[in-house]
Parts: sequence; C-alpha cells; structure tokens
Amino acid sequence: MSIIAFASAILATAASPSGCARTSAEHAHIQWSEPTTVVSPDHTWELTVHPLLHSDENQSSVTLKRCGGTTEQPAMVLKRSAEVYWGGKDKLLIIDEPVADAYHVRFFDLSGNRNIKEYGEAAGVDGQIRKKLSEDFGKSASAQFYLPKVASWRGSKIVLSIGGAISPNSDGPMTPYCYSAVVNSQSGRVENLTRVAKPLAASRATCQIFP
Repeated sequence: MSIIAFASAILATAASPSGCARTSAEHAHIQWSEPTTVVSPDHTWELTVHPLLHSDENQSSVTLKRCGGTTEQPAMVLKRSAEVYWGGKDKLLIIDEPVADAYHVRFFDLSGNRNIKEYGEAAGVDGQIRKKLSEDFGKSASAQFYLPKVASWRGSKIVLSIGGAISPNSDGPMTPYCYSAVVNSQSGRVENLTRVAKPLAASRATCQIFP
C-alpha cells in the first residue's frame, strides 16, 4: 500500500468512527424514487430512503439508524420530495414536500437512547406555525400556498422563511405573504413569528411565494 493510500485510509476511518463510511452533509435533497442515504455531520446517524416503485401511490419509507447499529427506525413516508437538515448531534428537521403547494415541517429529537421522537402534529413546529398564521390571517382568509424553508440554523436557533399566498374564503384573488419564524431547537417551540412588510420584494431572497 502506498503512503498516500495508507494516509487516506486512516483519514476515512477517523472521519467515521461510528461506522458510517459515507460522506456527511448538513443539508440534502431527497426524492421518493431515488435510494439515498444521508449521514449526519458528526457521523452519528444515517437517514435512508427506501423507494417503493411498484405501488399505485408514492409510499417510500424513510428510516433512521445509528451509525454502526443494525436497527432501523421508521421516520416518515416520502410521497414526493423533501429537504433534510441536521442540527448538532441529536436534532433533525425535514421540510416534507408531499405536494407542490403545501409543505410540512417535521422536527425530530434523536437524543433518546433507543427511540427517535418526532414532535407531535398539533404541538409540533408545523402545527404551531399554522396556528399562528391562521390567527394572523383571520377567519375571512385561508392559505392557498404554504411553502416553508430553512433560512438559517445556528446553535439552538432555527429561522424559517414561511411564504405563500392567501385568498378570501378559498376564492378570489390571491395575496402573497411572507413571515419569519424563530424556532428553539432544544424545546421545539416557535418563539416568534414576524410578518415581512413587502413579501414580493422579500421573496427573491427570503420567501417562496408560489410553487
């Protein structure tokens, strides 16, 4: 074995002490039809897409497994595509995109010794955001597009950009909206939701308004 090859082998082993030999990434895009494995930056967890190609509906399973472990735990069903974000060694945020006009924010706590934990539907990040948006929109308007995305994640502070459009009572002309949501990754609580004054101008760099 050459010196270069020997050094490369040492570095590869050092980069994946827990058994994940794949390249890690803080952010990745996954598709229901593509077999994909995404390793967390600290090589503690790996997320894998298992395509189900022989079905009337897209129902590909997504699992989580500790690097070096043998037990895969179900995380979600992937119907179309999603954006995966790792935070630290025990937090995972997924922007699920089951349809083009309405996404879903899914937040996982991986700090448990055995089971992964997803924050619940109503009390979870997505439920909190939708509730706050509904209160701000009022009873006379409903969201036609709901397109959250991650703007930044630094330490325990996650900033989400929430864009889309509303219309009165699901009918009539659509009005764009853009909000900034601050999420505490340690508690899973939405601490602040702020409306951006000029959503169309902000959308170029911040919010996605239309699918």
